[in-house]
Amino acid sequence: ALRFIREAARINREEKLGLTIMGCGGIMKPEHFDEFLEAGAQIAMSATGMMFDPYLAAKWHHTHKDLWN
Repeated sequence: ALRFIREAARINREEKLGLTIMGCGGIMKPEHFDEFLEAGAQIAMSATGMMFDPYLAAKWHHTHKDLWN
């Protein structure tokens, strides 16, 4: 998933497509959201990870609360 996001983001930049990159697949820990965003996704989503940890997104937001102040 990360490899795809990196490649899609590269193509999006080089071709000046202006697409929004949404990444999913393999987000099981809060730090995985950061990996997807750093790879070039504007949106990072989790489904299976949220089934195993319903607080997954809240944990990410807690570690990044400075972004919202």
